[in-house]
Parts: sequence; structure tokens; C-alpha cells
Amino acid sequence: MRRGLMWGLVAVYLALWAIGIEAQQRAQIPLSAQQIQASVEKVYQQARAAAVRIETIPEGIGSGFFITGDGYVMTAYHVVEGAELLNVRTAGGALLRAEVVGYDEPRDLAILKVQPNRPVTFLELETQRALQLRDLVLCIGNSRGDFLAPRPGVVTQLDRNLSPFFPAGLVASTMRLAPGDSGGPILNDQGKVVAVAVAIGRDENGFSSYGAPLVGLEKRIGELKTGAKRSWPYVGLNLAELSAQDIQELGLDVPPGVIFSRVLPGSAAERAGLEPTTLAFTRDGQVVGRVGDIILEVDGHRVFTANEFAALVRAKEVGDTVTLTVWRTSGKVEHIPIVLGPNPSQASR
Repeated sequence: MRRGLMWGLVAVYLALWAIGIEAQQRAQIPLSAQQIQASVEKVYQQARAAAVRIETIPEGIGSGFFITGDGYVMTAYHVVEGAELLNVRTAGGALLRAEVVGYDEPRDLAILKVQPNRPVTFLELETQRALQLRDLVLCIGNSRGDFLAPRPGVVTQLDRNLSPFFPAGLVASTMRLAPGDSGGPILNDQGKVVAVAVAIGRDENGFSSYGAPLVGLEKRIGELKTGAKRSWPYVGLNLAELSAQDIQELGLDVPPGVIFSRVLPGSAAERAGLEPTTLAFTRDGQVVGRVGDIILEVDGHRVFTANEFAALVRAKEVGDTVTLTVWRTSGKVEHIPIVLGPNPSQASR
């Protein structure tokens, strides 16, 4: 899993993000197993023909679904991010070459296009009615070696914001999703797509799966179908943290802040001349030197963690300028303006 503004997102697995999340009170689930099974079976039988498996080269497997009869496919952005080649396998077994048409990385949504020989079965999107607690939901996905299998559950939490590294306003449920289900349709009891599967996590209350809801996105989805592309704003750093405790244990004479192990080639950070932090140790583990920058502030806001840094940067858009307050190797504090760039993996698309 990638952390920081340039982390190697789960594309290597083409899977849902496994995350640790804060505990939150869960809704009580009144539905019986028989009720769930009956509703699931009906929705699944009606919807399966429109679901697909997304096969990427060189990474692996994800899920998706047709949203029009002429071959537009919706999935999670992280399923297709950086893929060199995309194929869509339909419920009938046909293998179709796919191209990315549009994407919205902050919402973790992407639209693909295939060229079917005949009109395909597609799913209706629910962009008007929001999910409620205890609503029955069903995802169709490709995890655990299955092909377009049902994953039933009920809604347990609404409007979840996990961290700056995930879409805002997610819906949590008891669906037992796993790597390979990313991008699958999350359907309500009417068989309409209410969300797209994007994440999984566990806290002290148990396991949850998360979907990016489609409510209010009818216009945006239309824009993605016509080629709109929106990336998170990127600085181009692999982030880490240097806490006061770290400083004390290492015997450093520097302020706490955000450090980074790598500056990505061609990134805004490289153009701004930022230098990754490197510590020199003796054989017995004593620090004898430090080279590189420590980020203290973003636009005047003090930052101590990668999450704090990411939250401030991701509140911006590509093309915006942020000013980083940086403690240089010399001990001098400098204010460095940086023009935020797009996700490097999609910059050429």
C-alpha cells in the first residue's frame, strides 16, 4: 500500500485498500439470514450479466460493470492506475480490450470503454437516493479466485472519512470484500448501483468494506464519459515523519516535522530542489550526520505527520501553488513555493 503523496497504491494487487480505522458505533442489523439471502439472490441474478472482471497487465485482477449498452465500464480508479494494458472479461466469457476514457482520482472512480460486438447488459446508477443505515447492499466481485460472485451485507456507517489518502464520504458495510473486488458495483435492493467498492478495513468493532457513493454524481459521470480527468495534486515525495521522540532518541538538533525518503523524478518537488532526508550512523547505531530537508509548514500551517501534510495538499487542485516552510541541511529555514502537479502515473494520458 502506498503512503504519502506518491505511494505505490494497491495497483500491484489490484485490490481493495487494507486500512486501520477509528472505531465508530455500528448500527444494529435486524435482517434475518433468510431475508438477506432472498433479496441477494434476486438482485444478483438480475445484475450479474452486467458485471465484469478487469484484467490488467502487469498487475492483476479487479472488478467493474457496464453502465451503457455500447460498452462504457465503471470501476475504481486505483484498479486501472498505471496499467499498461487493460482487458475486460464479461459474464459470458468474452475478453475485450479496454481503454481509460476518464477518471476522478479523489473520488476513486474511472470510466473505461470497450468495443462489444453487440449491445451489452448494463446497470442503472442511483445518483439521487442516498443509502441509509441498515440498507441491504450487494457487491459483485472477483476476489478469492471467484468470477463475478455475490458479496452481501448491510450498511453500518455513512459519510466515513478514513484519511487524506482515501476518498471522502465513504459508505461502510458488512460485505466481506477482499482483494479483487475493487471497482465492483455495490447494489441496493432495487438492483441499482449506489456505490463502487474501494476499500476494506478492520477496527476493534470488526471488519468493514467501503464504497464510494454515486449520489449527486450524475453530471460528473457524464463528464468522465467524455474524457474528463482529475488527479490528486502531487508534490512528488515518499513521506515519513520525524517526531520529537525520534529526535530525542537519535540525538538530533532539529525541529520535528515531515521528512521524505525520495524525491520523484520530474516531480514538482524535484523542480523545487527539495532534498530527501538521509541519516548517517556509526556501527553502534549513533547518528553522526543528517543531510536533507524537514518540512515544517504548508502554507503557514504547522505539520508533524504525513496525514497532516497530505490533508493540506489535497485540499488544493493540480496547478495550485503551496508554500513549504523547510528546515534545510544548513539549519536555515526557507519558504519554498511549489506548483502542484498531477499524479505522475497518469500525467501522459
